Formats: sequence, structure tokens, C-alpha cells
Amino acid sequence: MKADTQKLVLHQYHHSVGPADAVTRHMLLIRNALLELGVESQIFASEIHPALRGLVQTFPNRNIWNADLLLVQHSMGNPQLQKVLEIEVPKAMVFHNVTPPEFFHHDPYLRRLAKMGLSQLALFRQKMVAVFAVSDFNIEVLAEHGMKAERFPLLDLHQPLTTASGSAELQKARPQLLFVGKLCAHKNQALLLRALSALRATPEGQSAELSLVGGEDPIYGKYLRSLCHALNLNEHVHFAGKVSDFELAAKYLGADYFVSPSLHEGFCIPLVEAMRFGVPVIALKRGAVAETLGQSGVQLSGDSEEELVHALRYLQRRPALRERLIEKQNTRVAELKRFQNKKTLCGLLLETLQETRQPKQSKKVIDERTTRSDLQA
Repeated sequence: MKADTQKLVLHQYHHSVGPADAVTRHMLLIRNALLELGVESQIFASEIHPALRGLVQTFPNRNIWNADLLLVQHSMGNPQLQKVLEIEVPKAMVFHNVTPPEFFHHDPYLRRLAKMGLSQLALFRQKMVAVFAVSDFNIEVLAEHGMKAERFPLLDLHQPLTTASGSAELQKARPQLLFVGKLCAHKNQALLLRALSALRATPEGQSAELSLVGGEDPIYGKYLRSLCHALNLNEHVHFAGKVSDFELAAKYLGADYFVSPSLHEGFCIPLVEAMRFGVPVIALKRGAVAETLGQSGVQLSGDSEEELVHALRYLQRRPALRERLIEKQNTRVAELKRFQNKKTLCGLLLETLQETRQPKQSKKVIDERTTRSDLQA
């Protein structure tokens, strides 16, 4: 337990960290924002990607005890969670959602982790001074597990976009389709490949190509490559893997459409990235997608390649409609900026930090804040 000194200290923990991981980027955003305010902050993890060694401390680590508040990020099963919860420091949780186990039927290990991640929500119920979730959709998931939560910013949309020259991308055939995110079963890229095959058989899409950007589940990645071969798409699908921020910016600049066939999303940062880069978005209306897009983008209720191809062909034939779609997306980004920013994020954390020094009042304050969150939803 940290001695009661004037300087505030907030540490964070997540089971694993990696340079392209959304949770890791969220933790870095929080840490950097707090450091700017003079709040001491470090990140701890049980599994650390080599690129982040030195930036993130390995858990177990006695330094994690030296805090006014420990922010525990939760997105998957965590074999170390019990040890984390035993640390005698006030704790708050940030919930990023846990992918349902049924999406991992091909991988028993990931299926077990997903089941663990959901079952572990019960452990948080009595041990947190505050519970946060990065979307209203995730708040509803926590409510099903008996917890009230307050919405918490995932991004700082006041940060400028990464700039990159997209000239090489812009010279490619049209239309250029883009997906950004991990290649895995619940992201459903197989639907996108089948849709591309059908689109290339139409006058509007005979030159269509697709870029898939992101890491991959080895089993599902192998399946997608075999599907590409079966559909004669090897020359028209680019498996880009993980890319730098500059390379990612170039991908967005060169895209005609961002297409998300995902079946489960707790927020979906790439939807926001695509809107900020002015790329028309087409997405299945699943999970938090409708919440993230608001009244913008093309949101599909079904999950068939026919519906996806119809949407792409419809927009290709109507350039003016495509421009109006971009305008609505720009409006949505402006709306998101009002909450998704560093000021809001720091305000919530500083309020919670101050509550840890007034423990008798914390439960009442959390209930009041939850009520405010419910009213704002």
C-alpha cells in the first residue's frame, strides 16, 4: 500500500501487451496523459512483447504496490488475475469486452481463455472502487454480470492523424477495399473474401482488390489463404500483416471503402480511423458497431455476401451518395470528439484517484457517477 503523500500514483495492469494491440495503446494513452499532469504512472503485464520491454514492467513486481489506484484492464481470460486482485491497493477495472467462446471452436486454448475471461467478471464485482467500460454495449454486458459501469474514453480524437504519402496506394486498381484488425473467426474475413469474389464478377467491381491489415490467428489465417486460392483471389488480396502507423495511414489514404464483416465488436477503433481518413465505411451491425458509427456509415443488418456486394455496387454507381456518406461520417467524428478525448479521460481518472483518499465516500460517489452515465447514454 502506498503511503499517503501529495503526489498521486496510478498504475495499470493487463495480462499481455503488444505494439499493435488496442488495449496496449489505450494503456499508453492513459499513462502519457497522466504523466503530463504530474501523476506517476507505470504499466505492468505478465506477458510482454519484446518491442515493449523497458516500457512495460513485468508482473509480479513489488513496484505495483506503490500506487493510489491500480487500473486493471480486462479483455480476455487472465491466469494471473487472482494474484493481481490480492494486491492491497484500491483497484478499478476498464472492460474492453471478451469475445464469446463460441467464436473459438477451432482453438480449444483460446476458447478456454474466453470462458475464463467471462467467468472472471464475478471476481471484479466486490473488489473495485470503480468499474469502467469503453462502450455502452460493454456496459450492458457487465450489467448482465451484476455490475454497474461508467463509460470511459478509448481514444483521444484531438490527436492529429498520422500523415503519410498515399501515392503508391492511389495508383492501384479500383475499387480498393480495406479491412484493419486481427484475422480471426469473429472478425469474419471469410465473408469479405466471398464478397470480393462476387464483386469482381460485376461491371462495377471487376478490378476490385482487398487489403487485410493486422496480425492473425494462425489457424484462421491459414484458412483464409486456402479460401483465397479456392476463389482465385491470390492476385487480388494482399495480406499486409502488422504495419507501422505510417504504412497504415497510407492504406487508409488509398482505400475506396473500409469494410468490416465482424460479428462481434466491443467498440471497433478501425471504424473511427476510417471515418477520420474520409473512407466510406460499410459494416455489419453487430455488437457496438451501431453505437460507434451512430447515424453514419452503411450498417448492414444481414451477414450475406449478396448484401455486402449490393452495398458496394450501389455506392460505386453513385459518387454523390458516397460523398454524402463521408460528410455524415465527418459529423459523427465531431460528435465522438466530445467524449473521446484526453480531457474527459483524465477527469474520470483524477476523480477516481481522489476517491481512493476518501474511501468511506467512494461507494456513494460511484453510484452517483453511474447515474450520470446512465442519463448521458
